[in-house]
Amino acid sequence: MVDLVTLPAMPMNWNVMKQLPVQGLDGNVTNRYVPGQIIDWLDCDGPTGLFRWTVRFQNGHEAQFELDEIAELLESSANLGLNITGKTF
Repeated sequence: MVDLVTLPAMPMNWNVMKQLPVQGLDGNVTNRYVPGQIIDWLDCDGPTGLFRWTVRFQNGHEAQFELDEIAELLESSANLGLNITGKTF
């Protein structure tokens, strides 16, 4: 895994998959794996000085992930077989 602290732009436009709750037409909520893409990162102020990366999912949902969370998301996505660095969208 690349050093995301020293190279925070490295995962820009990388692909991820996350299990998200999705409401179906019948009103029932189910969990689906939804693809997303890392679209930006933020410098976080405070004692930790860590970054947060924003992921935009194909269902329109956006979420921010801290260093350990984005690393885990990238690893789990790759383990599912997703090409995390290639063009998917």
